[in-house]
Amino acid sequence: MLSEDLMFCKRWRDIGGKIHGAPWFEVGHIGSHEFRGSLFDIAAVPGAAL
Repeated sequence: MLSEDLMFCKRWRDIGGKIHGAPWFEVGHIGSHEFRGSLFDIAAVPGAAL
């Protein structure tokens, strides 16, 4: 199962769009739990795969 963000990116690329990232930006998600972080935060977790 892909997240909404990943599915959007896949569909955008399928029609020729380009995806650019800003790994220093902090993003968040609010649902049953709140998550905040950046790619730098994920990379600091032992065993994490990007």
